[in-house]
Amino acid sequence: MPTPQNVLIPALFLSLRLGYKKIILLGADHSWHETLALDDANRVCVKDKHFYNEDAKLTPWSMDGTEENIWTMDAIFHALGRMFEGYWKIDEYTKHLGAQIYNASSVTYIDAFKRMSFSDIGKELTQCVGKER
Repeated sequence: MPTPQNVLIPALFLSLRLGYKKIILLGADHSWHETLALDDANRVCVKDKHFYNEDAKLTPWSMDGTEENIWTMDAIFHALGRMFEGYWKIDEYTKHLGAQIYNASSVTYIDAFKRMSFSDIGKELTQCVGKER
């Protein structure tokens, strides 16, 4: 299994190991880098914004919750790079298994998997009815 930089990597890998041949991703935007900013102290921060809270405040992004271990920009992008590399490794594994992962997320930065429009999901699911996995 590729390095599990997030929960999606092991979820995809284990789904493939369980024999699923078609997997459709929804909501896998992976846009965390859009929330990064530096504060006045030159610390890497996250703009913690949610749909229910428009006011985003900058919060230093700590590796362990302490002020001493704030992430550096290079470490964050290195970790994100390993994550995206993991998706390419999973894509290679799907070819070996004769499986396919589709990314139907409306906003996404995952480029390893074939894209599928949201409107085509129903068609795809209808074709899968009655088939194993």
